[in-house]
Amino acid sequence: MRELDSADCKALCFALHYSDGVKLNLLNSVVPNNETDSIVKLLHRVSDLRVDRKLLLNFLHASKNMEKQGYSASSLLTALNHKLDFSCNSSLSSGRSGQENRDLLTMSRIDFTAISSAIKTSTCNTELILYDCQADDSALEILFPILHKVHLHLGKSLLCQVLTLISNAPMAMSLQWASSLSKALGKELNLSDIPLNYRTCESLQLVLDDKEELTHLNLSYCQITDACLDLLLPHLHKIMILDLTGNDITDKGVLRLHQALDESSFTKTICICDNQVTEMGLLVEEARFETQQADTRRCSHTQNYITKDLRSKSEMEKSISSFVKTEDLIKTFEPELAVNNGKISYRFQWKTEGLFMCSATGLVFGLKGSGCVEYSVAHWDARLLINTHYEPAGPLFDIKTPTGEIYELHLPHCETHVDAIGSLSVVHIHNEDTWEFLSPNKISRTHIAVNVCRLSSYGLVDENNQNNKIINGQVLLFQEPDMSLTQQRLWVFLLPSNVPLSEIKEQQQQYVFIQTSSDCKLQINAKYTLISKKAKRVQPKVCEFRDCFSQTTKLFYHTVKLNWVTSIG
Repeated sequence: MRELDSADCKALCFALHYSDGVKLNLLNSVVPNNETDSIVKLLHRVSDLRVDRKLLLNFLHASKNMEKQGYSASSLLTALNHKLDFSCNSSLSSGRSGQENRDLLTMSRIDFTAISSAIKTSTCNTELILYDCQADDSALEILFPILHKVHLHLGKSLLCQVLTLISNAPMAMSLQWASSLSKALGKELNLSDIPLNYRTCESLQLVLDDKEELTHLNLSYCQITDACLDLLLPHLHKIMILDLTGNDITDKGVLRLHQALDESSFTKTICICDNQVTEMGLLVEEARFETQQADTRRCSHTQNYITKDLRSKSEMEKSISSFVKTEDLIKTFEPELAVNNGKISYRFQWKTEGLFMCSATGLVFGLKGSGCVEYSVAHWDARLLINTHYEPAGPLFDIKTPTGEIYELHLPHCETHVDAIGSLSVVHIHNEDTWEFLSPNKISRTHIAVNVCRLSSYGLVDENNQNNKIINGQVLLFQEPDMSLTQQRLWVFLLPSNVPLSEIKEQQQQYVFIQTSSDCKLQINAKYTLISKKAKRVQPKVCEFRDCFSQTTKLFYHTVKLNWVTSIG
């Protein structure tokens, strides 16, 4: 640290007076307060000025105090190349440190008044760097009227503080402040490790609303929930690299995030590792989603940002093995079947708690202690979902437990795309007049899970029915017996994958089921036909695969049945 005395300052002023375009380095220099004014008056002779942040503040205050004498701070800003850097590393002239554990500079309202006054005199925009700084709310409010003339760089804590100011302001002022802040901020925003509540995320949403594009938004370890994420979803397609590591986002939130970014070609990487996501397998086909934490934590500056190459599907599948999946803990059981008047009743007795999957229906029960569960397929009531946005998306199951307790129920679905899975819910029907829609607590590629406390009827419903979507299906073959020796008749059923085979076999028991590979993909409202050189007659020639769980049908399923008659020999 160099302490300049009065003689040093007079010599400096003499040199500046008879010079022009001088490069002046006052880094780590202390200038006496009574000599500051004389140096500031001669800064129009300086083309490149280097000072630390404390001396910079002194020069700004001196400029402010000399306004009445007709002095303008524009010469100071020109000498600083229109850059006011108050970060710790300003003395190194290396831009920003990105660290907030360095010495903090406490800045007062008077300091910000001097900064504001200087920026107002400039004919061009000023770069204002406020890393490693702290200030109270009244001081920060002085910034808003000059943000239209500023390229602003804020430390994480200050940025959060400014967002809080916006959330607490009256509505009109809040919108104006958010718009000004959005235009002043750069292409990267870093709020990592700063807890963000719902109100703060509302302000961030307003800021993002006016942003055109961001190269990087770092919201890692911010305690962001699904509700907070929902606020930001409409704007995340404008972000190239989105870091949501270490938050409280669940399967449902990830599905909504995927849906929001599905058509965004600008977004290249979304990091969601270390969240409350239980089914990473949902993202196996989406290479942009990073589900494993990198060896080095991301930092906010592009040049220090470690970006992993987009992984192939096979690599993504390998990464899934590092997560504990619900399916790995499920035990499959063969239920006891009883048939009464063509209706199948299923029964299972358990002795230990755990997750158990019925091999006949695909239902998964989360069971406590020991007990017995009885269940059957019920008919959808056409009146049930009238005046709602939902349509049936699977069989309706009537479930009872004479003994024991069920705490969780997993219903199989037939969706193939994560966006479609995200629109599924579960309806719990208590009686003809009372029902409720339940949000899933777990989502996988095959099942939707909900917590249950009272048992009656449960079924999957779809809030966003797509006319031409592709689902997982099954093709079932039944042969008609007692035909002639020269002719055979084959019935072909096209069904969603979550329709129990046992139910179809019981309803078509007059025919002989032909065991074969049945898994396939089916498209809603697509037309299908059977083609064979040996077929004598196919009825109908073309059949449309419609909504498989129609509210209007009395059956719980709607099948495509193709009658195929063939000659033998």
